[in-house]
Amino acid sequence: MDPGGGALVQQLLDPRSPPQHRGTIRCCHGSRQRLQLPGAAQNQDNRPIYEGHVRRISEMRLKGTDFELIKVIGRGAFGEVQLVRQTSTRQVYAMKLLNKDDMIKRSDSAFFWEERDIMAHAESDWIVRLHYAFQDARYLYMVMEYMPGGDLVNLITTYEVSEKWARFYIAELVEALAALHSMGYIHRDVKPDNMLIARNGHIKLADFGTCVKMNANGRVQCSTAVGTPDYIAPEVLCNQGREAEFGVEVDWWSVGVFLYELFVGETPFYADSIGNTYSNIMNFSTTLSFPDDTPISSTAKNLIRAFLSRADQRLGRDGAGSIRKHPFFQNAEWTFETLRDAQPPIVPELRGDDDTTNFQEVEADNDQGNDFQIPRAFTGNQLPFVGFTYTSELGPLRQFADALKDKNANPVQVQQQTAQIRPDPALTDELRRTKDELERTRREILERSADLEHQQLVLERAKQRGNEIESHANKLTERVHELERECDDLKVRQRGQGDLEERVRRLDTELNEHRLMAGALEAKLAKSLWYFLFILSALLFFSSVLICY
Repeated sequence: MDPGGGALVQQLLDPRSPPQHRGTIRCCHGSRQRLQLPGAAQNQDNRPIYEGHVRRISEMRLKGTDFELIKVIGRGAFGEVQLVRQTSTRQVYAMKLLNKDDMIKRSDSAFFWEERDIMAHAESDWIVRLHYAFQDARYLYMVMEYMPGGDLVNLITTYEVSEKWARFYIAELVEALAALHSMGYIHRDVKPDNMLIARNGHIKLADFGTCVKMNANGRVQCSTAVGTPDYIAPEVLCNQGREAEFGVEVDWWSVGVFLYELFVGETPFYADSIGNTYSNIMNFSTTLSFPDDTPISSTAKNLIRAFLSRADQRLGRDGAGSIRKHPFFQNAEWTFETLRDAQPPIVPELRGDDDTTNFQEVEADNDQGNDFQIPRAFTGNQLPFVGFTYTSELGPLRQFADALKDKNANPVQVQQQTAQIRPDPALTDELRRTKDELERTRREILERSADLEHQQLVLERAKQRGNEIESHANKLTERVHELERECDDLKVRQRGQGDLEERVRRLDTELNEHRLMAGALEAKLAKSLWYFLFILSALLFFSSVLICY
């Protein structure tokens, strides 16, 4: 065997490798489609050789009909995002559809490759994961993990964000951008719309269509301003229309704008027109201000100013390490090392795996796919999309690899293992029935779980009410005891008061007796005094008579 054959097999099996087998299959499929064009009639002799094989391969490939539409949860300029359920696994995903005709007309038509590659190659919990990518004649499809918590726009319009919350979400955004930058990309459109909340309440960065690959020096050269007006860095606007060079610092500017928005409720340079907004951004040193009626800590203001500064002075221009050290992120609950395991401020309350309560209503587009023109001759309009197909799983070719690893395997054994890959119609029907039964059972379990949760909630409320009643009864019992003690005190006081009244009566009686005695003594004294005065008068009279004689 060719010494390099093993490496080639691994590349063909690796879904992240450019020569992986799905791209090769896509080339074969495209060749077959070209042979069907009227202009390729002279090549009809080749069709019988490949047509049957390509048809079987096409039937086994992933396609739009393998997913059931649950709801449209978003729509943009080039397509829409649907909540779908895969018919074979019953797993729920978010599926983005991109119109190929719009992709061809767009000047930077290869932007979808960055989005696909970032989500496919990322090994970070901070970036939305891509499960599948496939295409048909009209659309590109990207099947991603579903983030049922919605975006941070929905959160900041629903809740009043405290500084504690802002610290948490900005820290997670810093980690997400650090992961993206480590892959060699700049996002260029950092805003709350592109920060999605997972089932566990943590955020993930999404929407990488504006991303651009950095060169070996960590820089990007671009002549067009890409991004959302309120969040664009001044150095990007300043070089509009001419070749400009910038780095990751443009993303950190957007983080500063978002941090300001979390506190104030609007972006710092917002104006009634885009022109005035751009003018405010270019003059940020004089237009940046903080409202007096909004409480913002000094460390938060310092961090905002550090982000909304000149590019050569901006915090984060040399990496996220300097940002992590800023005093604003100091707290007693988590560090950047434990952030992913910390308790988020809000964890979505979901009714099921397909809950969409955190997404706004979006009407389905009933006119999909009617504008892409299928050519009558070969034009190469499908060539930009060759190799787009992707799956996060290695797929059935793994069985080929296992067979090739066995040195004792002979061609007959390999052929037998290959035959096992072909689906048995009877087994397929049985598998479909089993999956349908499992789905019914799953739904029944979900319904019973919902009933059980409701009963548990009622029980919990009853228990809480019982605790409140018991607490109230304890308070009443304690009050009764207090009243009994007060009653005993009053009785003691009443007995003491009775003794006092008896003593008063005795003293009053004694006083009356003394008064009577005093009256008698006064009468006796008055009588004695009257006798004394009478005798004295008599003596004086006789004395005067004697003196006269």
